[in-house]
Amino acid sequence: MTRVLVVNDYSLVDSWRGAKEGRSPSHFLYGVDHLEREGFDVTIISDEWSRWLAGVDRWLGRLPMPFGSIGSIDRQLAAARFLDDVDAIYAPCQTQIQALTYLRALGVIRVPIVVLGHHPLVRGRLGRVRRPLISLMLQGLSALPTLSRAVAEEANEIAQRSVATALRWGPEASFYPPPIYPGRGVFAAGRTGRDFATFGRAATIAAAPATILTFRSSVTPDFRSFGPNVEVIVPDRFIDYSETAHMFAAARALAIPMARQDGLCGLTSLMDALGAGKAVIMTRNALIDLDIEKLGIGRWVEPGDVQGWADAIRFFEDNPDAAAEMGSRARALVDHGLDYRTFSDEIVRLVRDGIADAR
Repeated sequence: MTRVLVVNDYSLVDSWRGAKEGRSPSHFLYGVDHLEREGFDVTIISDEWSRWLAGVDRWLGRLPMPFGSIGSIDRQLAAARFLDDVDAIYAPCQTQIQALTYLRALGVIRVPIVVLGHHPLVRGRLGRVRRPLISLMLQGLSALPTLSRAVAEEANEIAQRSVATALRWGPEASFYPPPIYPGRGVFAAGRTGRDFATFGRAATIAAAPATILTFRSSVTPDFRSFGPNVEVIVPDRFIDYSETAHMFAAARALAIPMARQDGLCGLTSLMDALGAGKAVIMTRNALIDLDIEKLGIGRWVEPGDVQGWADAIRFFEDNPDAAAEMGSRARALVDHGLDYRTFSDEIVRLVRDGIADAR
C-alpha cells in the first residue's frame, strides 16, 4: 500500500475525529481524509513529539529570522523516522517542513513533497533577502497547491517553473444545517486577523441586530462603545463547530471583518458562508480569489471603513429578500462544484503525480 506522511501545525487527529463525529467540517483536513479513502496508508504527525523540541520551536518562533524559517524542528525530526518507509509527504500547512524541502532540493532525501500554500512566500522588510532560500525550498517541492492565485503566481515566478497551482478550496456540503431565510441579524465569528472594533461600531451606527462570537483574548476596550443591538458572545466552554453552524443558519448574513494585512485571512469564514448558504459582508483581502460582489453573494468593505460596514449591514437589514437570494447563490456555488470533494480530488492527484514522477 502506498504510504503518505502528513505533517501539520495543529492536531489533524482531533480534527478527523471531530469530522467523523459530526462536530466539525471535514474541509479542515485539507484532503487528508480523501487520501485514505483513495487507498493511501496515511500517517499523521501533527501533535507534539518532544516537549523539549516543541519548546525550542516556540522559542525560535519569537526570534527574527532574517534568512527564513527552517520549519518545525519537533515535527520534522518526528517525520524523519519515517522517511525510509513512506512514498510521499503532504503538508497542509506551509510553515512546518522547510528543512525537509531544502534537503530534498540538495538531493539528501528523495521522498516527493507536496505543500499547501496559504500565504505569500516573500513577506516583510527582509523578503528579498530570503528569496534565495525560498527558491531552494521550491526546488525541493513536487507541487505547491495554493489557496490563492497570487501566491501561485509568485511561487512560479521565483521557481522559474510551474510548481504551483491555485486550487479552489470548498466546504463540506453536508455539514451545514438548512439555512433559515431571511434570517435575523449579521453574525461575525473568529479570532485571527479580525477587526471587531470596526464591525461593532458600524453595527451600532446601523442600529441593526448584530452578533460577535469570539474568544476573551479578542475582546478590547472598544467593545464597551457598542450599542445594545450588538451582542457579544464569549463562551466559557468549548463550542463544537456544529453548534456554530446552527448560528450561521439563523443569521441573515455572515460578516468577516478583518484588519489590513498581507496574508490570506477570512477564507475559512467565507467557506462557512458558502456552506451555510448565507450572504456575506467581508473586508477586502487581495488574496481572496472569489469576488463576492461579481458572484452576487455579498458586499466588499475596505479595511477600517466603519461607514462602509454600517451601510452594508443596513442594506441587509432593509433588504431581506436580497439577502436570501445572495445566500441561495452562495450555496449553489457549493452544490455545483465549489466543494471539499472537488478540492480533495486535486490534492490526491498532486500526491499521486509526485509519487509517479519520483519513480
